[in-house]
Amino acid sequence: MADTPYWLVEPALQHLFAHTREMGGEARVVGGAVRDFLLHRDGGDIDIASTLPPEATMAIAEAAGWKAVPTGLAHGTVTLVLPNRVVEVTTLRRDVETDGRHAQIAYTNDFAEDAARRDFTMNALFMDAAGTIHDYTGGQKDLEARRLVFIGDAETRITEDALRILRYFRFLATHGKPPADSAAVAACEGHKAMIANLSGERIAQEMRKLLTAANPAYALGQMAAIGLHEYLTESPWHGTALLRLLELEQRYNISPNGWVRLLALIAPDVRSETAHWIGERWKLSRAERLLLGTLAHVESTIDTAVVKEWLRAYDRPLVIGRLLLSAVDTEDANPITPLLELARQWPIPEFPVSASDLLRLGYSEGKELGDALRVLERRWVDSGYQLTRQELLA
Repeated sequence: MADTPYWLVEPALQHLFAHTREMGGEARVVGGAVRDFLLHRDGGDIDIASTLPPEATMAIAEAAGWKAVPTGLAHGTVTLVLPNRVVEVTTLRRDVETDGRHAQIAYTNDFAEDAARRDFTMNALFMDAAGTIHDYTGGQKDLEARRLVFIGDAETRITEDALRILRYFRFLATHGKPPADSAAVAACEGHKAMIANLSGERIAQEMRKLLTAANPAYALGQMAAIGLHEYLTESPWHGTALLRLLELEQRYNISPNGWVRLLALIAPDVRSETAHWIGERWKLSRAERLLLGTLAHVESTIDTAVVKEWLRAYDRPLVIGRLLLSAVDTEDANPITPLLELARQWPIPEFPVSASDLLRLGYSEGKELGDALRVLERRWVDSGYQLTRQELLA
């Protein structure tokens, strides 16, 4: 098994395979883990397809002393907490009825039938306990060619679940390459209104992954060309600004920030308004909304003093993101270089005076104390952060 992934030979996973066989079934790893192994990438989560019903899988876990969580029994899914990892085991399924958001399913013992209900050929690859690949849809050849292909008819796959529109472009960015399949893109365009019925959480989950791809520019450009921005941000997208941002990321060796990339697509004059709309539509957390709103704020003048105060108020990645957005907005990246170095390296000083210092001097809690602290902090900032605690209290 030298040519098999390291996770396949783990004793717990082999134990699961063996005991599934003992109960008259078969289990195989499916989807992303297999796909990414073939691409020599770390696939992350391990998903397993099994011919056994979920109750039988839970019985195997109980006998082995593993925790089993019935995370999706209605769809045949059980989460197992193995010694080295957490895996999801799902009984082979076929769709009985779909409405674009949810599917009614029936169990099957046929791996080919289960493969036929999946989204893309490269995601329908199975690997058995011995490391043998089982390919029912031609996915391995498509993967080798970085060709993103819907299984069967693209329109049928999309009408089964509208999220597949976003998944198409996400995988185009992460696993595909230009040109996109014209029939698939046309099917996405023809059914794009279905995105309005998707939950914000599902939209956000896919868009986060797409926006942090190594280079999402082509996929996002295809999305803009068919008008998906209307359902995702309301505001039009400006691909040239994103291209400038990607160039800056590479030039300065900056890790991608999906929110910065998203806002680079939006014109500065509507960025704050759009950030608010995205937060509502995508059902973002309070922290994410605050982050997006702060990044979206457009500053008329940015200099050393402004950056230093940003660094005292925000995390460094957020400050770097604001600098990058200001650079793409002006189309002139040269002034950003010293400011980026400052944002990366400046040792952030700590205001040396505390409320307790002023209380000991006779100030009362409340407005008087707060006003005095603010005055002292402003004097400290104006001194270039040089005034000492003793000098300020004097």
